[in-house]
Amino acid sequence: MLMARACSSTAFMMGGAASPEPNKMYHSILIGQDNSEFSHQALGLAIWLARATHARLHLIHLHSRKPRILPKTPLEEMQAVMDQRLEESRREGIVGDCQLLKGWTT
Repeated sequence: MLMARACSSTAFMMGGAASPEPNKMYHSILIGQDNSEFSHQALGLAIWLARATHARLHLIHLHSRKPRILPKTPLEEMQAVMDQRLEESRREGIVGDCQLLKGWTT
């Protein structure tokens, strides 16, 4: 079971509506995020690709709730990390949103 929790700035728009265009290579890019340097570097590449293709960027984090396994980053701290990364994308002129999902992983 998954429960979605939107980031503080759930969605943002810059430069008008983000309607799908038939000739676009990418309409949206989904990138998983955690509190690692690798995911932050991947975000930089996703921002570059979204800017180059005018795609919408979606950030997502799955906050695992497995029994006896504690997440490395508390949910409140991860919320702040996702908000910060969403703001970083917005400053680059990228349209996007983010979601924190809480649930069981397999």
